[in-house]
Amino acid sequence: MKLLFWKKENDKELIDRWINNRDEEAYNEIYKRYGKKILNFAFNRTKNKSISEETVQHALMMLVKYPKSFKEKNNTLSYLFTIANRYISKEYNTTLNETSIEEEEEENFELGNINILEKVDIDRRIEIIRAIMDELPSEHKQCYYLRRFEEKTPKEIAKIMGKTPVEVQNIIYFTEAKIKKRFLEKYGKLYEK
Repeated sequence: MKLLFWKKENDKELIDRWINNRDEEAYNEIYKRYGKKILNFAFNRTKNKSISEETVQHALMMLVKYPKSFKEKNNTLSYLFTIANRYISKEYNTTLNETSIEEEEEENFELGNINILEKVDIDRRIEIIRAIMDELPSEHKQCYYLRRFEEKTPKEIAKIMGKTPVEVQNIIYFTEAKIKKRFLEKYGKLYEK
């Protein structure tokens, strides 16, 4: 009887697959390897579950937004910790200064020098987001709705949808990125000077 041993891909190979092919399996493997480590790191620093979860999302979203920056790094986990540490410093200090998450999102959602959120009232934003959500796969819509509108945790959503919390967080990351991109594509030009 011959035993087969599968070679475990190293981080560089996974990142190359992600950069070259946008291979979600490669991204998910990076997430599985490091998501919990980043969460524990963040929780040890903040003692705040919400900030810790957001830190994981932020750190791994950098792989989506800036994948080539990961290619240049020798140690993926170290780089993710660096990203997480910077985010925690910013987010934790923001929380201590009593700035709300909503205000933070408004600061980050700028187009040039114009803050889009100042130009679009809340009802219109919800209408726009719902229109964009209609373009998404039903699984992504459900996951995003449960997280952002019903404020369920990834663990609760995983139980509802029969998925792992890691899969749920990945769906949320990709869905949020798609919504922001579509928002700017569809409505960003309306608010340019």
